[in-house]
Amino acid sequence: MAEEKTSKITKTITRLIPTAPYANLTVSVSSEEEITWTTVEERIEKTKKHAALLCKEALVTIEKAMKELDCGQKNASTNQSKSKNSDFDSLE
Repeated sequence: MAEEKTSKITKTITRLIPTAPYANLTVSVSSEEEITWTTVEERIEKTKKHAALLCKEALVTIEKAMKELDCGQKNASTNQSKSKNSDFDSLE
């Protein structure tokens, strides 16, 4: 029978989210868990499950932070101005 081993898994997800011109929100979610395993495949599977759970927690945390700070809606805009550089011939 294979020997049962114990590992500590520590993972962190950090996102830097632009909320306004020259303003950012940094959200960081960390998790630590101790697992027991006997095969490498079992360890990999448990690590994947831990990572998936952390991703879900991060998404919930980001949503809550954006809602609480009232910065959930970002309006995108494009630059519609055309600059004419006299050093180049126009292709139009």
